[in-house]
Amino acid sequence: MRSLSVAAAVALTVLAAAGAIGCYAKMRQLRSEASWLLERGSAQGQQYADTFDDAAAEQQLATLKQRRAVLDRVALWQRGQLLLILLAVISAFCSYFLYLFARLRAALEEANAGVEQEHLNVDAERLASGRQKPSWAGGRAP
Repeated sequence: MRSLSVAAAVALTVLAAAGAIGCYAKMRQLRSEASWLLERGSAQGQQYADTFDDAAAEQQLATLKQRRAVLDRVALWQRGQLLLILLAVISAFCSYFLYLFARLRAALEEANAGVEQEHLNVDAERLASGRQKPSWAGGRAP
């Protein structure tokens, strides 16, 4: 009772989950970089407070601008992670739904095969006795 649609949905679930994990890893790396840039900016701010050198203030502003750019990239990776998590959850529900649908279809085919076999047996008995036309012939003999 293997279904290609169930296998495809499960594969999509696994791929989306793996993608979400990859986004998380990249996001964690970028957050670490942003944290380092914040510390560097703080140190440059402290240097400016100690010396009142405009170059240190300019360096601090440049560092904080870099940090903002890194945090923007973090936000993009986080959106990607959330979308992939959503895709994985929806795909998991679809996988389960398709699995249940395949089971239902198999059960109905099994039930129809039994009913069809009963009709064939009844038609064979009627033909053997000569009393009636088979049900598939579209009529009844008197």
